[in-house]
Amino acid sequence: MAESAKALRAPTQSEIARVLNAAQKAGLEVFGYVVNGPEIRVITKDKEPPDDGFDMVDFAS
Repeated sequence: MAESAKALRAPTQSEIARVLNAAQKAGLEVFGYVVNGPEIRVITKDKEPPDDGFDMVDFAS
């Protein structure tokens, strides 16, 4: 277990809100988000969908 406990904690609601607001300010149409450990992924819809029309956008927190 080389990772610290801080690296494994889930993001707070304010951190999630900050990431979602940043995505919206960047002009992305936000459909939701996925939290995986400390990582937050924003679900958006592409303007030109490749297959399913959804794309995962990763914002560093």
